[in-house]
Amino acid sequence: MRHVEISPEGREWVRQAWGADSIDPDTAIVHEEAVVFAVPGSAIGAVAKRLMPTLAAGTRVVILDAAAPYAGHLPERAGIT
Repeated sequence: MRHVEISPEGREWVRQAWGADSIDPDTAIVHEEAVVFAVPGSAIGAVAKRLMPTLAAGTRVVILDAAAPYAGHLPERAGIT
């Protein structure tokens, strides 16, 4: 598992809370088979819009906010499950 965090404050929080380093989101998830978006529901649209285009075809995306896809908060992307 690799943790991705955008902000320096968030990276520090992940380090202190989980003892893990965070990596840059622009390069972290490009070749992953599965990605979990564990973000607040209010942020899922912006996060998905930024990161979904970088995912390889065939990537499985898990979203903790089950209502987000039905509410239209996710960008359309062929080849993503």
